[in-house]
Amino acid sequence: MPRGCIHPKKDEATSAEAELLYIDPVDVHRLAGLRAGLPVSAIFALDDLPEKWAEFTAKNAAYYGR
Repeated sequence: MPRGCIHPKKDEATSAEAELLYIDPVDVHRLAGLRAGLPVSAIFALDDLPEKWAEFTAKNAAYYGR
């Protein structure tokens, strides 16, 4: 998996309080080819995002200030 795409990392000050892990939307294109190798289905193209996960789109964007 490309390094630096998922935050907060264990060594970041906010990691202990983090509600969830966030995927940088700018770097997500680097992950698209690796999706099949991930142990869970955690990464989706926006058009393919299941409705049950839609609330996380805004949370992820807010984390990155986008």
